[in-house]
Amino acid sequence: MIREVKGHLTLLGNSKASYANQREYSVIEIGGQVLQNISISTKLDIFLSRALRWDGQCVLYLVNDIIFALTTPDGKTYCDPEDGYISYVLMGLVGAFVVLGGLALFEKDSAATGLFALSLGGLIMWAAYGTIKKTRTYNSFIESLKLKSGAIEIK
Repeated sequence: MIREVKGHLTLLGNSKASYANQREYSVIEIGGQVLQNISISTKLDIFLSRALRWDGQCVLYLVNDIIFALTTPDGKTYCDPEDGYISYVLMGLVGAFVVLGGLALFEKDSAATGLFALSLGGLIMWAAYGTIKKTRTYNSFIESLKLKSGAIEIK
C-alpha cells in the first residue's frame, strides 16, 4: 500500500491545484522512473521543489498517487499526516444511524424505518472503511518515520 520511490529527482512537470491545499503534478521523474498524475499537499510541495535543485537521492513516500512524506537529499524527512477528522465524522454517522435504527426497531409501526437506518449505517461503514484504514496506515507509517529518521511534521 505504501510505496517508496528513491533516486535523484530530475523533473517536476506542470502542476495545478487539485483539491483544497493539494497540487497535482502531470509528471515527476525520480531515479529513472516516471510517475504521472501525482498529488502532494501544498505544505510538502515547497520541499519537493527545493529537492529538485539539490544533488543527491530523494525518497518519495506514496499511497496510491499521493505523496504524504518525502526525504530530501540532505537527509531530512518531511511529512504531512492525515488528521483523521473525516474518519471520526464517518464513525459518528455510523453510530448515530445504528442507535437510531436500533431504537426504531422496538417502536410500534417503525420497524421499516429502523431497518432503513441500520442499512444506511452499514452502507456508510462500508463506504468509510477504506478512508479509515488509509488514515490509520498513514499515521502509523508517519509515526515510524518520526522514530526512525526524525521526520519533521508539517502542520
